[in-house]
Amino acid sequence: PGVWLRAVRLGEALGREDEVRHLLADVAGRTRSTAVDQGIRGYQAQRAGRLAAAAAHFRQSLEAEPAQPALRMALFDILMSQEQYDRARDQADWFVSRWLDGDTSVRSYLAEIRTAFGQGPEALQHWEELYLSYPGTAYYGVETARVMFDLCRPTRAVQMLEQVVSLSPDPRAYELLAEIALARGNPEEALRWTGRGLEHGESTGLYRVRAEAAEAAGQPSVARAAAQSLLARDPGNASVARLLGRVLIDQQEDGAARQHFESLLARNERF
Repeated sequence: PGVWLRAVRLGEALGREDEVRHLLADVAGRTRSTAVDQGIRGYQAQRAGRLAAAAAHFRQSLEAEPAQPALRMALFDILMSQEQYDRARDQADWFVSRWLDGDTSVRSYLAEIRTAFGQGPEALQHWEELYLSYPGTAYYGVETARVMFDLCRPTRAVQMLEQVVSLSPDPRAYELLAEIALARGNPEEALRWTGRGLEHGESTGLYRVRAEAAEAAGQPSVARAAAQSLLARDPGNASVARLLGRVLIDQQEDGAARQHFESLLARNERF
């Protein structure tokens, strides 16, 4: 039952949205499996922002076929986002049970769950084991470093990330290196890391940290360019939209800043 979800996630990662929609429609039209049908309905509801409906469909899918770790993790994420922590813990218990029964395939899910619950030391153990087992997988190295940083081990986290980028120039690694540098009060170093990261690929995360670092470093032109690049990809990013307004003021473009803030408020008063 979980094959369709893995295919969909791969398609999304590759940016093939049209193929993803076609795949979902094709599988939904052919399947006779309640688990698959309800899973797809839940995924479509999730993509549409109807999280309560998505959770209900995911539960029905799991009732029909419990052994769907990827779908169960999707349900866990929804429950956490809605602050339904007791229900989320029920889903987490399923992964723990599988792990205690010797199913090592759920280790990556457990790492995510421990991280979500703020269980740093336990999460770190899982992430380190995953990275040691799969050193070529940058994601595991980045998440290992992220938990190290959260546990107040920034030097070790930077060492880990430098090792990751030496093997694979992953934008997420450069983004976290920049975030650590900025948190340690060194925006110029953060700008260097984001610059190196953007040489290998653009991402909203890199542009966000670059904009924040440039503003902190007193480089409004760089902050403006980074903020505009991010907002072209993610126009709903409120924090960076506000940052752009501040930068316009710093550049003494008061009229443009006023127009910018007024347009934000016209779109959404929460800006």
